Amino acid sequence: MALRNGEIDAMYSYASPIPATMASSITGVEHVEPGMSDNTGSYMIMFGFRKGPTDDLNSRKAVTLSLDYELLAATIGGEDAQVPGVGVIAPPNLGYDETLPKLEQNLEAAKAALDEGGYLDVDGDGYREMPDGSPMDILVSPQNSSTRREVYLRIAEVMVQNLDAIGVKAHVDEQSITNEEYEDQLCKEGTYQIFICYCTSGMASQTSCYYYFIDNTLDGNWGTCALPEFVEAYETRRQASDEKAYIEGTKLLQQINAEQYIGEALCWDKAYFPYRTDKYEGWTNYPGWGVINCETWYSLRPVR
Repeated sequence: MALRNGEIDAMYSYASPIPATMASSITGVEHVEPGMSDNTGSYMIMFGFRKGPTDDLNSRKAVTLSLDYELLAATIGGEDAQVPGVGVIAPPNLGYDETLPKLEQNLEAAKAALDEGGYLDVDGDGYREMPDGSPMDILVSPQNSSTRREVYLRIAEVMVQNLDAIGVKAHVDEQSITNEEYEDQLCKEGTYQIFICYCTSGMASQTSCYYYFIDNTLDGNWGTCALPEFVEAYETRRQASDEKAYIEGTKLLQQINAEQYIGEALCWDKAYFPYRTDKYEGWTNYPGWGVINCETWYSLRPVR
């Protein structure tokens, strides 16, 4: 409202653009540019490799195939959001692999993956059990965040419903989203099964989302993936000597993710960092970052 009223000229908050649901409040306003760009960051899920059933490829594949990405995209980013690709990395980022397919819900293929992994409904109650016959109840743990709490909860609810459709019992981890100490411990120990989180714009453009996926005892933040081929590719890319090697390494990581289902983006959305055009011109709008950046300071000038 301060920007709409001309009290401020621009706004910035790291990795926290205006939610898509509020975009209409700064669209069509005189002298206000919405500052829309392709978001470099994204909402995503990570699978836990230290606890079953998500330590098993068939389970991760089934969860990925069960999700309604059209609904998730609309839930997160409104009508401007896109269904993401299997490589997780969003299009504006260096090394994005455009040859990889988009994610797609396929309930029958998800059920087939579970069948192959031995996750069967042994007792006939409509829900599948673990291969050893013990109960399977997947915990969906949203990141603790006051600014994203509502959207995380909506995402979690969609995921629980999608899993129910393939006979997998799941529930939302209420402690994770309300108890920061609990969530910190959950991530530190890596004992989550499905973790809903956010790759920030800075991390996405500088080190990519795979920083979050790598086992946190090796380098990353919340990750638990220590698959040898993934670790080797990650380390090789991290030590890339030039841009070409970085791009090649980033594409390899995306290809490995497409095969191993380490984690997935939930949508590729737009970022809105609005600014006024009546007093200053020469703004430079960085994708996912907005107009408050080093280039703007060299190009901004008063309107004459």
